[in-house]
Amino acid sequence: MSTELSLTLAFLEQQPAAAARVLQDLDSADAAAFLAQAPARIAAPVLEGMAPWAAASCLEDLDAENAAGLVQAMSTQGGTSILRLLPDAVRTDVMELLPRTAARALGASLSYSRDTVGSWMDHKVPSFPETTEVGEALRYLRTRRRKPPPLLFVVGTNREFVGAVEVGDLLRRNEKARLSEIVDRTVAPLSNRARLSGIAAAPGWDRHNVLPVVGRRKNFLGTLSREQLRAGLSEGRMTVRTGEAVSFLSHLASAYLVTCLGAIEAVTDVGPAESSLLKKGASHDR
Repeated sequence: MSTELSLTLAFLEQQPAAAARVLQDLDSADAAAFLAQAPARIAAPVLEGMAPWAAASCLEDLDAENAAGLVQAMSTQGGTSILRLLPDAVRTDVMELLPRTAARALGASLSYSRDTVGSWMDHKVPSFPETTEVGEALRYLRTRRRKPPPLLFVVGTNREFVGAVEVGDLLRRNEKARLSEIVDRTVAPLSNRARLSGIAAAPGWDRHNVLPVVGRRKNFLGTLSREQLRAGLSEGRMTVRTGEAVSFLSHLASAYLVTCLGAIEAVTDVGPAESSLLKKGASHDR
């Protein structure tokens, strides 16, 4: 890999938001051609950082296999935002190529109205039966690749939500103690069908940054974080404004990409004409 391309990928990885602002101003086909050269783990955060309409246009210009790889590497919330805006046929093709677990989580999110808790909740949060021992829960958390959640969520025999335990509290407990003995049953869950605007002032936010989400039968479904709540509320207020001033960071990102994108034509199938378009788009607002 050339030094120039290495720098370009490093920029995408370290500054995905800045890269997203630049790439969403390009023609969608050119942006797609560029992102197709990067590994999904690097390209996905950039695509997720773009405005949903721009990201959807970009995803539509990719082949279904590449598109599915990018969606799989995104958060459920980011993938849902983009998939909603794809034509039905394209969305179906992408969903069919996803692993079953990912497709199930995205399908569940797509079934909700976009302004509800269910559309923004994290489906990948583990839950533990009341009979689980503290030591067993700790061993599981230590083997997880994802950052441990601040709360551990406890469920009953029918997966009904029982309460939560602070992860830090587990370390102070006897490893043989059962979760039923230490669970905080006062943590109030959110309804999956509640409007985001209606739960923004829920008392639970005063104590926790993450709250549990339950279905009609009080079954545990996932969690909603403050960050996800803010993102959902912001999307609801978002309006398209033309002629908006570009930030200084965006200017720097544009200059950086103009310098680095020249490497693409040398190491990929992108020819001089396509590379010129990419550079032109990246420098368009300088």
